Amino acid sequence: MGWVTKIIILINVAVFIAQQIFGLKNIDVVSCLMPVMQGQFYRIITHAFAHINFMHIAFNMFWVILLSPLLEKHHRSINYAIIVAMLVNIIGCTELLINWLITLIPNGIYSSVGSFFGQSQSSSGAFYYTCPLGHSGIVYGYITLWAFLGDKYQSFFGFQVRRIFVPFAYLIVNTIVLPQASFIGHFSGILCALVFRFVCFDTSENLSSPC
Repeated sequence: MGWVTKIIILINVAVFIAQQIFGLKNIDVVSCLMPVMQGQFYRIITHAFAHINFMHIAFNMFWVILLSPLLEKHHRSINYAIIVAMLVNIIGCTELLINWLITLIPNGIYSSVGSFFGQSQSSSGAFYYTCPLGHSGIVYGYITLWAFLGDKYQSFFGFQVRRIFVPFAYLIVNTIVLPQASFIGHFSGILCALVFRFVCFDTSENLSSPC
């Protein structure tokens, strides 16, 4: 396990312990559209390292321990640190952008399709106060980058599927099993990692100089 992976875990655990000991409230670090529009830009980063409860952080750290060392070994630590830092910022901004775009949808149309994506908000305007929290969006970014390494096919619940489809398969399963989970946050992780990979990686799946 490289030093970048250790730092990722350390930050997540340290923030969670601080939440428990000092009573750090989630509302102070989550990435809500309204406070960010009022200038609280730090939330774009802080929300990715805070968690609701022990099971939330345990599940996310399981995926970090599983995938992050593989990605760090491939990219080497310095480049991987750059990749993680960029993903945190890009995914955080994308979550907010999607939430803002949803606020533009008429309520009648939103109510017809919102429940399909696990969204419990009663109106599109509620997305001004919809607040992503946790490392899972970044985890979906890890899964997406991992999908381009090694074998082209991966066993998924007994089926052989192309690795590139594995992140979307996990997204669908997660949305069905845990409808309260952030579909937008997880989808943003996949989308940003795909765009980042196509723009910034070379044919060997390494970070290229323009980025």
